[in-house]
Amino acid sequence: FYVFIYSFSGYCMAHGGDESFVGLTLPQVFDQVGIPLNGTQLHLQFRNAAAQGGGWVKYDWISLVNLKRFQKISYIFQITIDGEDYYGGIGFSNLRHPLKKYSEKGVKQNGDPIPCSRLLGHKCSEVNARAILGQALAELTLSSSEASAVEAVKTTKTPIESIFKEISAQNKFSFNDFSVSVFSFDSH
Repeated sequence: FYVFIYSFSGYCMAHGGDESFVGLTLPQVFDQVGIPLNGTQLHLQFRNAAAQGGGWVKYDWISLVNLKRFQKISYIFQITIDGEDYYGGIGFSNLRHPLKKYSEKGVKQNGDPIPCSRLLGHKCSEVNARAILGQALAELTLSSSEASAVEAVKTTKTPIESIFKEISAQNKFSFNDFSVSVFSFDSH
């Protein structure tokens, strides 16, 4: 993890991941590193999130190791120093931990591997439960952000309602017999 700070005009003021980025714009950073994405668009997303009071921003990223596209999530905040506006952030890769299809506890009597199940209490069960829950929490955190509420205007559902629907459909947040449930503390 590292913190980055950019001026609202677009220049990197501090970067905990690579100090050579200081003084560059996001498009220049992308060019320097070889990321074939739109740095101007990402700068505008970050600046807009900061100007709206801060929040979580989801965006595409590319692995420089295998050039595969994936999503990152950053928390963006605004800070004003001597009348100058800046945004800062810290982010993480929105990647689900690899799920375990089989238990590490050996094989069945017929030689087939033991499928990992929520009923087993094996290490694979804990790994799968954490991976699925972590993904759901990342999506719920992002959907509850004020910055993501701007995107919700385009749909009839709020971002959190969309995530609840995905959880209920058991498509994205389930594996074998593992799934996520969300309950309200509200007694109504």
